[in-house]
Amino acid sequence: MDKNAKLKSLENQIKINLSDILFTETNNEKVKYFSINDVILTKDFLNAKIYVSYFDQKKESKYFQEFAKVKGFLRSELAKRLTTKKVPELEFILDDLIDKIGNIDKLIEKNNK
Repeated sequence: MDKNAKLKSLENQIKINLSDILFTETNNEKVKYFSINDVILTKDFLNAKIYVSYFDQKKESKYFQEFAKVKGFLRSELAKRLTTKKVPELEFILDDLIDKIGNIDKLIEKNNK
């Protein structure tokens, strides 16, 4: 398997496993219902940017701060599920995907009028 394929595969594994850990293993209700939209790994597999969003945009930025409290737990649980020697450092980033979709919808609606 070439390095790019391995990178994409590991990104997908991290996304699936973190989503499951958030929903089933986390006791912190404020992070439990965040969606993981994307995972971007560095080429050396040591750092991962995790793009997350929350369905309630009013609470999103307030609840996002809770990731600092559970980051170590999430990484240790992820280590139990991955078959890699090292587990990447996790950096959680609030994704503005929902805002972008809303803007695109407005542009399409405006264009159709």
